[in-house]
Amino acid sequence: MLGCEPTFEPPSPEASPEREIQVHGAPLSGGVSSVVRFEVPHSEPSDLRLFSGSLSEYYERRLRERDLPDSLLEREVPALRWGGAEGVAWLGSTEPLEVGQRYSLGELGLGLLLEVDVALEQPAFAPRLWPPPGRFGRQAVFCPGARVAGSSVVLESCGARGVIAAGISDTGLLEDRCFTLSVEATNSEPCLTPLAIGDHWLPATRLERAEPVERAPLECATGERATADGCLRIGDTYVALRKPREVLWTLELDGRVSEPETGEFLVISGLSPGTRHAYTLTSLDYTGEALRDTAEFETLAARGQVVLNEVLANPNGPEPAQEWIELFNAGSRDVVLEGYSLEDGAGRIELPFARLSPGEYALLVTPEYDRAYPFDLSPSKEVQLIVVEQLGKSGLSNSGEPLILRDTAGTLVSAIPPLKHDKAGYSVARRTPELSDVLSSFQTHGEPGASPGSANRFDDAFETGQ
Repeated sequence: MLGCEPTFEPPSPEASPEREIQVHGAPLSGGVSSVVRFEVPHSEPSDLRLFSGSLSEYYERRLRERDLPDSLLEREVPALRWGGAEGVAWLGSTEPLEVGQRYSLGELGLGLLLEVDVALEQPAFAPRLWPPPGRFGRQAVFCPGARVAGSSVVLESCGARGVIAAGISDTGLLEDRCFTLSVEATNSEPCLTPLAIGDHWLPATRLERAEPVERAPLECATGERATADGCLRIGDTYVALRKPREVLWTLELDGRVSEPETGEFLVISGLSPGTRHAYTLTSLDYTGEALRDTAEFETLAARGQVVLNEVLANPNGPEPAQEWIELFNAGSRDVVLEGYSLEDGAGRIELPFARLSPGEYALLVTPEYDRAYPFDLSPSKEVQLIVVEQLGKSGLSNSGEPLILRDTAGTLVSAIPPLKHDKAGYSVARRTPELSDVLSSFQTHGEPGASPGSANRFDDAFETGQ
C-alpha cells in the first residue's frame, strides 16, 4: 500500500490471483480516480505502460513482442515508473486521467494486465504548475485554487520529509491558491510526492536535489531593457516581459500579483500613458532557485504605435496578387501612415495616406488583391485595405525576407525577421502586438491558417495579463 492513501482493487479478468494488481487513488464508485497509481508485483518498472482506450488483439501482440507501433505510442499516457520492495513495480500518471474514459495497463513482454474506467465524479485535484514536464528539482508548485496550510509530509519511495509552504517557493506569492512542496535539501535520493495532500490529489511528481543552473542572460532587443532574468519592453499602455522559457515568472505590479506565467512572454496591458509603476519580478527555475528583481518603470506618453503584425507570403491563391501584410496600431493615438515606408529584400515603397485608430487593423495589398477570393481567408468588410503598387519585387518571398517599417523620419518602428512560409495558406504572425521584433516573437499562425484584420491565433496557449 502506498503511504496511507485509500486503495481498492477493481475487477479485472486479466489480473491473476498470483499477481494481484492494486490501484491506488481516491475511493470512488463507478471507476477509478483521475489521479491513480498502479502497484504491480513481480514486474520491472521500465516494462509498465499505460494507454488510453482498450487494446486490440494486434496491439496486445505488439506489446508482448516489445515492438510498439507509433499508433500505440501516441496513446501512451505520460507516467513515472519506479521500483518498490520485494520486486513490486509502480506506475503513476503525471497528468490527470480523462473523466469517463477507459485506460489499459500493459507490460512489455506480457501484454495487457488491466483495464480501468475513470469515474465521472472526481475529488479535488491540484494541477502541477512547476516545474515543466520532464524537469525535476527539489520543489514542485501546485495550484488547486485554494489555500493549503504549511506542514510537513513523508515523501514516497525515499522516506525523506517534505515541507509544504503556502504560495510559490518561499515568496508567499499566491498563497491563497498555490502551494510548494520541497524535499529536504540534504536528501540524496529521488522522492515522489504523495498521492494527496489534504483534500487535494496530486499527479505523480519526482522531487530530487538539483544543483543550481547558470542562467544565461537574454540578449535584449532595441527598445527593451534588461531585468534580473529577462527583458522588459515598455509601451504607452502596456509592459511586455520576455524571459527564458524554463522559468516560472510572477509579476507584482503596483501591489497586484499577476497569474504565474510559464511561457516565454508575459504582457500586462490596460496601463495609463505617462505613469510610473513599481514592480517586483520573481523568477523560479526548475531546480528551485528564485531570483527577485524590484524596480520602477514609466509608461511612454500617449502615442500611436504601428506594428507589422502578420504576413501572408504563401497564399493558396495566385501570387503575388493574394499576398498581404497586416498592420496594427498598438498605441493609444491615431497614426497617419502617409510618409511611412516599407522595406523588403527588393527595395522600398512609400505608403499612401491612411489613418489607423488605436486597436485598428489594416492590410497592405496590391491592386490585384481580391478580397472575395474563395480559397484564402478574407478580411471583413470593415478592415481597411491600403493599396500599394507592389509588395516585393515580384511578390513576397516564401523563403523568408526581412520586412521593415519606418516612420516619416526614417526611424525603424517595426520589423518582421526573415522566416520561411512553408505551408500554403498559413501566415507568419506576431504572438501578440506588444512584443518586440525578435525571432521568438513570431511563429506560423494556428488554425485556420491566418487572421487578416483580426487577432492572431496559435495552437499553443498564450495569455496576457490585465
